[in-house]
Amino acid sequence: MVAKPARPCQPFRPLPTIAPTALVKEAWLKLAGTSAVAQTSPLHFKRIAARAMRQVLVEAARRRTARKRGGPDAVNTCSRAAYPAIAPSPPVPKIVAPRA
Repeated sequence: MVAKPARPCQPFRPLPTIAPTALVKEAWLKLAGTSAVAQTSPLHFKRIAARAMRQVLVEAARRRTARKRGGPDAVNTCSRAAYPAIAPSPPVPKIVAPRA
């Protein structure tokens, strides 16, 4: 007998990502600027292309999360002036070992 879940399962909604055609175009633009790509074996080209596609996806995800967190204009500052109630910590005394 299977136990009933505590809350109903939410349907899976994938995160918005780059369309496959756009991904291939972006990867090609990344690879087209290099001359070493034309002189590789088919297997090596596939590996380079896969890496370029991963880089494009990672860049897109970083841009998406940057927008989510406030974009490039968001500045996080943490200084004593921002939190005046926090007193500076006292200096730590040095321990001097006796010479033998």
